[in-house]
Amino acid sequence: MSTGASAASANYIQWETEPNDSWTTGSVVMTYNIDQAINRGYISSVNDIDYWKFEYGTNPNGYQIALQVPDGGYNYGVAVWEKINGQYVEVARDNGDFYQNVYLNIPGLKSDGTVPQYVIGIYSPYNIIYTPDEYYQLVVSPL
Repeated sequence: MSTGASAASANYIQWETEPNDSWTTGSVVMTYNIDQAINRGYISSVNDIDYWKFEYGTNPNGYQIALQVPDGGYNYGVAVWEKINGQYVEVARDNGDFYQNVYLNIPGLKSDGTVPQYVIGIYSPYNIIYTPDEYYQLVVSPL
């Protein structure tokens, strides 16, 4: 299911919708933080992985992905795949730590002018320390 826009108005909040458990068919096209756009979602079950598409990587300096986990000792991770020649290749991963937010940097516009297409996955790395009742918050900001 695709919703969202390439740029967002101030403090725009976009929620993930289920199903978004596939990087090819279920991903939500996410907003990004030109002016404080926020993406939110829930890890609703042991095997839930939320996939977000990020297709606006025109900044040559790259981007920071910031995942704010729910309060209460939950542990969420972030994985990033780039679509290269029709295949998804993992380019970054951080399994996070208990009580800790996660930050990753990814490349932006390539030297040949190619705009990278990313899929960002949010998950509970140990499949036990998640909450279906409190949301996580995901923001992508230009570096």
